[in-house]
Amino acid sequence: MKKLLILFSAIVFQSCDNFTPKPDEVGDLLIRIENATSTEMQNVYVNTAGGEGSYGDIPKNQKSHYLNYKSAYRYAFVRFVSRNDTVRVQPIDYVGEQQLTSGSYTYKITMTNKNSDFANIELTKD
Repeated sequence: MKKLLILFSAIVFQSCDNFTPKPDEVGDLLIRIENATSTEMQNVYVNTAGGEGSYGDIPKNQKSHYLNYKSAYRYAFVRFVSRNDTVRVQPIDYVGEQQLTSGSYTYKITMTNKNSDFANIELTKD
């Protein structure tokens, strides 16, 4: 009977592990990039003021993988190459902005003028 009770306890405690988040999953702030431009984005680099990330190349109308950041805002500095030109999203500052809470987000990048050196950024919570 004692062995049965020990076995039962071990099974119950082991099954509870599935409900306990892993330390690296607690408080994660995950951001990916959506390329909503008309061309491939190459060498995509992001600086959220709470971390930096390189996303590589993102084909048009595609989304990148997620990267983890310490903190971020609804917009960020983004730099990429498009049609052999360097394009940027250039924030001035983050005064008055609130940091994002943990979760998964997408920065959607658009360009109103394909010949411009600047792009637009829009945040969505996934």
